Amino acid sequence: MDPLLETLFGEEKKRAKIPVSLIIVCITAGSAIYFYARGDYGTATAMAVMGVALRSGYRVGAATYLGFLIGGALSMVMAAPLGKLLEPLFQQMFATHGVINRVLSIGVVGSITILIVTVSMRNLVRRQFRDRLWLKSCDKWLGLVCGGIQGMAIFLVMASGAIIIEPIAREELMKRNGGGTQRLAQRVVGIAEATRSGAVGPWVTAWNPFERFGSLKSLLQGISVLQNPESMNSVVHHPALEEFFEQPEFQRIREQLRAEPRLNSVLSSDAQMTFQTVASLLDSPAILRMLDNPDFRRTLKQVVGEVDSQVLLSANDDW
Repeated sequence: MDPLLETLFGEEKKRAKIPVSLIIVCITAGSAIYFYARGDYGTATAMAVMGVALRSGYRVGAATYLGFLIGGALSMVMAAPLGKLLEPLFQQMFATHGVINRVLSIGVVGSITILIVTVSMRNLVRRQFRDRLWLKSCDKWLGLVCGGIQGMAIFLVMASGAIIIEPIAREELMKRNGGGTQRLAQRVVGIAEATRSGAVGPWVTAWNPFERFGSLKSLLQGISVLQNPESMNSVVHHPALEEFFEQPEFQRIREQLRAEPRLNSVLSSDAQMTFQTVASLLDSPAILRMLDNPDFRRTLKQVVGEVDSQVLLSANDDW
């Protein structure tokens, strides 16, 4: 019998034991099949995700999640400064530059930090619980709760993201140019429609993290601007940014950008923003130098929010 249940209910409950993993699989799989049969694909997906997360949480225990949270907190503090120090190393190893190299170095440092802390915490707790079976059982049950929270968060981010970028995906479908991008856009639209029409639709709408957290909302605003040539042109030629480019430091940076043909077409015309152009922007050291200026970042965020204030709203109204 489970040591925690034995402590709570006594020896007479031994025969009533049922494997927890089996219960999780039966309930979540049965619920997923039920909703799928009714055509509620969004809720069926939510049940499937919850089943995997609950079973995983029960198996790894709460100590693993605690280590992950501590590692995540440490990486938020350490990853940025250490990643910046290691930028030259990553540039030599992967031949990356600019924002791409910065993101790569910080991401790798952060991931390694989280992995080390998570594994260390899990091994430490397991060693302490080796002779305390009821504490080991508590760890598993708390892990079940953590797994449920993780499953809800994963599905919420996935479904909310699909709903938010659905207008962009529909614009891509209207081009009818085929290829992998079209298939991805069709998948995004399908997820958004299934979520909105399902039983979980109101919950996803009410707790949409992309609307509640400013950093995620700013990220989506930036994506929508990059997808719209008129919006991108408005940002580049916005009076607030033009004031920055009048400064000698930013004039030199702008000239460096104009020296690259692909970037010059974006800065001086209404050219369509392509994946190659975005990659060139992110790989440009000049762009990184601009983004390292805190005043420029604040102004850029304000300008993007101002330009995008009607883009996403009007797109969502149309659909």
